[in-house]
Amino acid sequence: MYIALWYKHGKPIHGRAWNDNGGVQCSFPFNKVELKGAKDLGGMIQILTYKGDFDSLGYWYEWLPVKQRLVSEDHRQLVRCGQSTPVLVDCKDGQKRIGYLDLSTEIALVSYNGKSESLSGGPAQELMAIYRNLRPPPTGIKIYEDLWGDLKYGDNFPKNVVP
Repeated sequence: MYIALWYKHGKPIHGRAWNDNGGVQCSFPFNKVELKGAKDLGGMIQILTYKGDFDSLGYWYEWLPVKQRLVSEDHRQLVRCGQSTPVLVDCKDGQKRIGYLDLSTEIALVSYNGKSESLSGGPAQELMAIYRNLRPPPTGIKIYEDLWGDLKYGDNFPKNVVP
């Protein structure tokens, strides 16, 4: 599962993408439904992929609770586009999926099986969000460079990436 970014009427929305037999598949929550496929999405999406390492770039990514953004730490930056930040959500069916938290409303959305689920208030603050860390990673941990790649639904999936 990969973090994906798409724009609906100019508004950035994070969702998830995956490799389906070499093709890009993706899912984005919008209102109470799941949008996926060329009919729903139309244009381009972006996928966060990993290439390189901390030594060449000076940063790496880590998953921490959303509420960590309220702690003043110069070495950590919440990954976001506009008011959307990707989060990892425990869905009602027991699966973990990538959705997004709207920072202006503090409501998180995730989608699957044609519908979306929402979460707000205290539980939304416990969701795991992705942060850019500017300090060296712990010793012995291999960190890869994280880059956005522009793809369309149904395109060939990148061959040289890991989630």
